[in-house]
Amino acid sequence: MATAMLAVAVGAAAADDQTAFIVDVTHAYYAKALCQGLDIVYENFVTTAQRRKLDPILVEEVRDGVVFLNTDGLIGPKPRKKVMDAVVRAEKMIKMDQGKAGLESQFSRSPAAARRICSEEK
Repeated sequence: MATAMLAVAVGAAAADDQTAFIVDVTHAYYAKALCQGLDIVYENFVTTAQRRKLDPILVEEVRDGVVFLNTDGLIGPKPRKKVMDAVVRAEKMIKMDQGKAGLESQFSRSPAAARRICSEEK
């Protein structure tokens, strides 16, 4: 019984880390689009995914999801449902932030999502 509960807890933690990673990468892609002078490095996303024991293909799926979402499904493949759902949630958070305080100025001051996901510290 304890082993089964531990397996479920580990599975839930991995899912939460995956969702957090998807949200962070989505925020970084939006920050890049919204903020002049902000660069992101795709390879750093892949390295971060590997370090977190996540499938590096998630980076490509998030990028596909952002493109798919922002072109009303006209460009690019639609990622798996779980990835797309997390991208949609992240985009909603971004739109709420834009409505409250102006996301462009927020990212100009401190592009935390982009810095956090790209940093080698974790």
